[in-house]
Amino acid sequence: VKPFLAYYDKTFSCKDCREDFLFSKEDQQYGYEKLKFEIFSRPVRCPECSKKVKAERQLNTELSELLK
Repeated sequence: VKPFLAYYDKTFSCKDCREDFLFSKEDQQYGYEKLKFEIFSRPVRCPECSKKVKAERQLNTELSELLK
């Protein structure tokens, strides 16, 4: 994958808490080049809300496994 040469810090508003958060150029490079995210995708949640959503999903997965 060729690196995208226009990485720069961007500020977005979280869809859950509505707080502004920084999407750093380092985070962009890691996400796009290492994790293979779509190059024009962008985060919709701040890191704190993203952690909450991931934790909820994990709990739901564990509960589903227990109920099988």
